[in-house]
Amino acid sequence: MAVTKGTLLKKAIDHIKKTKANTIKADTAGYTKPDKIKVTGFNKSLFPDAEAHYDDRVDLYCVEPKMIKNDLPDSIGRWIFMSIEARKFGGNLYIVIPEGHKDKYQAILTQKSISAEVMPVKV
Repeated sequence: MAVTKGTLLKKAIDHIKKTKANTIKADTAGYTKPDKIKVTGFNKSLFPDAEAHYDDRVDLYCVEPKMIKNDLPDSIGRWIFMSIEARKFGGNLYIVIPEGHKDKYQAILTQKSISAEVMPVKV
């Protein structure tokens, strides 16, 4: 059975709830959609899949159900901008992935010097 973005997002929200975030925004039913992030210098906006707002920071979450080679440049660009945005607010970017793929994602983050944490979830 294929892992869906919705399944991973639900697991990420469950994790965020345990961290006692003040506000959770998520691109799913029952939540306010995350804030649009305007990419400076480009006529483009991005949305994280989830945001966790705390007193002192905002963490952003990007859900990646599977690594598709042709989509990788777009994903890397998204992670770079999301990472910068999270750091503006004292937070972190979390890349939410299915368990068992952490090494692949971590290698890309390290190679591209992207400040993000890989969050593998069991599905």
